[in-house]
Parts: sequence; C-alpha cells; structure tokens
Amino acid sequence: MHDTIAEGKVARAALLAALLLGPTAAAETIKVPGDFDTIQEAVDAASTSDIVRVGKGTYAENVVVSTAGVTLQGKGAVIDGGYAGPCILVDGVDVVEITGFRLVNGTTGVSLFGNGGVVTKNVVEASAGAGIEIAGDDARISGNRLVACVVPMTVTASSASHTTVDGNRAEMPLTSSTLVGGAFDVVKNRVRGGRGGAFSITTSHAEEPSTVSGNRMELLDGTALVVAGAGDAATLVEKNRIDFVGENGLQISGSGVTASSNRILRAEDTSLLALTSGVVLTGNVVQQGGGLGIDLNDGSGPRIENNRVETRGDGLRMFADDAMVLDNRFTGNGQDGIDLVTGSDNVLMGNVCSKNGHEGIDNSGTNTTIVGNTALGNARGVGPDIAGSGNGGVGTVAPFEGTFQSINTFKTGGQTIPARLDID
Repeated sequence: MHDTIAEGKVARAALLAALLLGPTAAAETIKVPGDFDTIQEAVDAASTSDIVRVGKGTYAENVVVSTAGVTLQGKGAVIDGGYAGPCILVDGVDVVEITGFRLVNGTTGVSLFGNGGVVTKNVVEASAGAGIEIAGDDARISGNRLVACVVPMTVTASSASHTTVDGNRAEMPLTSSTLVGGAFDVVKNRVRGGRGGAFSITTSHAEEPSTVSGNRMELLDGTALVVAGAGDAATLVEKNRIDFVGENGLQISGSGVTASSNRILRAEDTSLLALTSGVVLTGNVVQQGGGLGIDLNDGSGPRIENNRVETRGDGLRMFADDAMVLDNRFTGNGQDGIDLVTGSDNVLMGNVCSKNGHEGIDNSGTNTTIVGNTALGNARGVGPDIAGSGNGGVGTVAPFEGTFQSINTFKTGGQTIPARLDID
C-alpha cells in the first residue's frame, strides 16, 4: 500500500516534469490579498509550478483553474460558492493541488478534471453534489473533512489509473462515495452517520492490485461497503470496521476479491454478501447482525476460512459449487450454522457449528464432503445437528470419493450419532 502511494507521487512528479519541459520562469508565490484582491485574479496570473497562497477571510467566488501545475494553498481561507457552481473547478488541466481551504455552499466543493490532481486537508461543507469530484487519473484525495455533502467523493478514472483515497473523514453523507476505474488504495478513512453507505468501489486495472484497508464505517442507513472488481488484478479488503448499518455490511460483486480480518457488527441485513466466483473470506468477525452472517449467493470456487460468525440468521448460507469451507466457527446463530441450499462438490471441513437456533449443518447440496466438523447443542439441544436432503438422503454425511476422511462430532436428542449415518 505504501509502495503504491509512493508510485502515485512519482507519477504526478513525472507529469509535472513533462509540463516544465522547455524554458520556464522560476516558480513564484502569489498572495491573496496582497498581490491580488481575488483568488480568481491570482489564479489567472499564475504560471505552471506557481503557488497561489490565500490568506484568512471569506471569498464569495467560484474559482476556475485553467493552468496546469498550479498549487492553491488556503491559510484560514473560506470560499463560499453561493450554490452558483463549484467552489473550485479545475478545468481540464493536470497536476493541480488544492490544500487547506474551507469550501462551503458549492454545487461541488472541488471539481477536478485532469490527471495527477491532489486535494488535501480541506474542509467541504454543505455541498449540493460531491464534496470532491475527480475525473482523471492518478489523483490523491487525502486528509479532507466532508460534512453534510450529498456525496462525499466521486472518482471516475481510466483502467490504467491508480488513485489514493486516504485519511478522509465524511460525516452525514446522503449517499456513498463512488470510486470507479483503475486501481484504488482506500485507506484509513472514516464515514459516520449517513443516510446511504460509505463506499462503492469498482476496480478495473489489469495489473495493479487495489487495497481497501483500515477504514471505519458506522451509523449508516445503507450498505456500508460495496467492492466490485472488473479487471484482472486482485483486490484486498482488510482490517476494516463496520458497525450499525441498515442494510448489508460488506457486499462483494466482482472477481478477484479477498476479504480478510474485517470486523462487521450490527448489520441489519446480510453482514457479508458475496455475489461472485472465486471470492476468499478469511479471518473475518461477524457479530450481532440482524440477518445472514455470510451469504455466498452465486459463483464457484469460494474459500471461506477461519471466520467467526454469530448473527440472527444463518451463520453461512451457500448457493455455490466447489467451495472450501474450512475451520470456521458458526456458533450462537439464530438459524442454521451452515445452510448449504444448493450446489455441488463443496467441502465442509473442521468447522464448529454449535448452539445455533436450527441445524448445525443443513446440507441440501450434491456430492458434499463433510469431515472433521463439530456440531453440538443446536436447536436448543433437541433438534438435529445435521440435516437436509443432500447427497441423495436426509442429512447424509458423505465420504469424499468413497473414502471417509475424518470423524465428525454430532449429537441429536442427546445421543451421539455415528457420522456415517443419515440423520433425520
């Protein structure tokens, strides 16, 4: 992750160097007030690599930047857009940096159309659209605070781009930030108290991986985090905390996604929803959810390993083929520990499925391998610990390719049941 941020800095430096090819004047610092009374006058006078430094005060302007390589620095400066347009518009030029402003009452806070842009350490309030809008490649959005904006951030980039979104804080957004195109590093952001979700991220880079790490998303009415991979490169979703959300916690709807060591608490619907093939879910903690814990809703070849799930619905519901479900703990769920609704050639191995409100394992798949699992005390100790219509019989615990590999531990009605038998 740090390497990719460094690479982004290198890419922006290369763009700036390209802009400076040929004879140029030395960089200057232009002051407002001082050299000019308005920010627009100073920006119009600036050349590539110049700094426009804006002092304390409120400026009723809609600033348009049309020179590449300019830096705008606010020092106690407030730009009031009066809902007449963006507070700051970068109009199709590259390597512009905007830092240190308070931007209020804009149709957007910043609209940056160009490559290599940097928007950092600003406060954007009450934007009628995006707090920060980027249309371009290799941007960095860092350390901003976005308050009561319709949408905190939008990024639209090409499949070759690598965008960094780090250390931002969004409060009371109406909808999720939408990041589309290329690769993304979305790191250590916080989103709180919104009527929508936190992030919807669609990656499309052919080679560079994406990372969604260390973010905190809480008190949201919608789905907290949606990750879709449309390119060949992998996406790692790790060490995020999601708490008190009105819909799903984490929704994965693209290929090549690994979700690891996330903590998802109090999601009203499904805590972790996967709608794709080849997803890897490992080391996640799901607790106190109102619906399903993990829902594998489509696809083949998922790997579900070392997760811990306790929720009101099924711990794990599966519509999948060729899944590996290994060494998980599905305990204290309101319904089944594992509910294999349909699918073939799935492996359930080494899982603990105990003290659930219904069955420990409900197998309705075909050619399911169920080995080395523990399922005890389900349905308040009086119902079946394993059930279902899979493998041609009710509750069959099937050997894999004719060889019984390990002993499962099940009880029903207080009696230990040999794992080779069908259990009603």
